[in-house]
Amino acid sequence: MAPVLVEDILSKILCVCDIATVLTVSLASRTLHALSMSKHVWLAQLLDLQHRGFVDLLAGQRLDELSTAELVDLAKRAVLGPETWSTSNPSPPVIARQIFVKPNIRHGPGILEWENRPQLLPGGRFVLFLQSGDIECRSTFEDKLIWAYRPRSLSDYVLDYAADVVNGGQTVMILLGIRTYERHKNSTNYLEVVHLNLNTGLSTSRVVTAAPDSSHDRPFGRLCIQGDFAAASLIRDRVVVLQISTASSTTFSLPSQFVDLALVPQHLILLKADKLSYLKVWRMRDLLERGSECAPIDSVEPIVTTALPDHGDPHASAHLASNLSPLREDTSTIWAFISTAAPVDGVTVHKYRVSHPHSKPLSITPMSSPVRRGQPQISHEVHDVSFPGFMNVRTHVMSPELGFKPVELPDSGDHVHMSAYSGALTYATWQKVVINYYK
Repeated sequence: MAPVLVEDILSKILCVCDIATVLTVSLASRTLHALSMSKHVWLAQLLDLQHRGFVDLLAGQRLDELSTAELVDLAKRAVLGPETWSTSNPSPPVIARQIFVKPNIRHGPGILEWENRPQLLPGGRFVLFLQSGDIECRSTFEDKLIWAYRPRSLSDYVLDYAADVVNGGQTVMILLGIRTYERHKNSTNYLEVVHLNLNTGLSTSRVVTAAPDSSHDRPFGRLCIQGDFAAASLIRDRVVVLQISTASSTTFSLPSQFVDLALVPQHLILLKADKLSYLKVWRMRDLLERGSECAPIDSVEPIVTTALPDHGDPHASAHLASNLSPLREDTSTIWAFISTAAPVDGVTVHKYRVSHPHSKPLSITPMSSPVRRGQPQISHEVHDVSFPGFMNVRTHVMSPELGFKPVELPDSGDHVHMSAYSGALTYATWQKVVINYYK
């Protein structure tokens, strides 16, 4: 076979490989390195990353107009985060571009601190904005209202939400945590999944299910949605798991020291963080098919239990985050942040690779030794964690090495959203929603 034909075949094969495979092949020889670093290979890689929501583009920007180096830089950003966030970079975080979106923001006591919560959707084209019990979606390129949620009744109040962009960025599935406030009646909680077409602005309600009632005005802990499944924890040590396609749900009780939850494709992960901490993983189908209402979640056997190193604090707090990998298909990265006050103050970071191929059992593998540093505890609030492990902590960005860099967010409220792959920080002021991309 002619060498040119062989190279053409190899090049086509590389175009359908994941990035990790392309990088591995590039180390084999000079010829394979040249093939692996060609523009059409990286254009194919970035088109795939864009389709799966790992890349944010500027308005009017086209991948096929970028150089190979620019394509590689986009992939690096998704994997490593902004360069000026790194602790090895002496520069403070530098804003590369800034976008303003101007919804009609309501004023009132505590609204900016407690109520207003924006989230930039993967791809960078749309932002969700929750304020005073209402939620809407706006275009970031045109600052145009795309959609506003229509509650089932005037007494419904949206307290929290989670979103999953699917269908190549054309659709977003939104999980809403809703509380009803009816006069002379006890308040009730429920969950709703909304299917929103981002091109047309048309939405349909896919699932509505009751959530455990509580006297607490902020009953929802963590909301997660991914693919066909969603989960929501509540402060009374309950978790609701649901399947969207079948509109089925089950509520489980949780261990008293349960701290946080996350989803990877078709699986639920729980983090328990008392003196003996561990991660437990269940198949969502097992929970929905074998579980009984309000039974302990351990009544369904987990498929994986991974113990974390003993940290000695029975009252530790923690945060769990998962992100799909742009490097490898069927793989996610899990970050577990454990905060302790005894025997000494400190934060420990654990990083795991979760392999979840369709044809093989799920597995969890430590990716690095735990990193610990004595510093103030992480708050109990839900924090965003990017794929490379950066966390937004108020007006600082915390690196996976537990280094802090201050970021200027003038007039921001309490809720600052960090995008998982672009590293954009999105926050609300009294006048607008601000989206910062960093160098």
